[in-house]
Amino acid sequence: MAELTPRQVDAALYAVSDMVARRMLERKEIPIDVILLERLLLGISGTGRGISCAETELVADPLIGPDEAAAILGCTPRRVRQIHQDLDGVQVNSSWVFRRRTVAEYATAKAIRDVRDRLLATRDGTDHPGAVD
Repeated sequence: MAELTPRQVDAALYAVSDMVARRMLERKEIPIDVILLERLLLGISGTGRGISCAETELVADPLIGPDEAAAILGCTPRRVRQIHQDLDGVQVNSSWVFRRRTVAEYATAKAIRDVRDRLLATRDGTDHPGAVD
């Protein structure tokens, strides 16, 4: 079995990343095998990013785009892109992707802050606006 040259690995990575980006833009599901292949190629390409997750993690915590993240957070996709660092977003070509679990945890934390701020405002009669997310 022949080994791939670094140039062939980069070409394969480009093709797989392009497919992922196109499927995201079309709001189509990205097969787990494709995600794993992309991560494998990233790990053996010259990017130095390595392979960072297991197959079970990818199945249990799917990647979502800004529209779905916005629906979870109750905000606009534009706001999601603005807070991409807080959501550990990763840009794939020109689109952002997020782990559903991270977005859900962020939404829960935001809801807790909002309730706390409302309770504090009710208790002492002052205005506690909370975070603007």
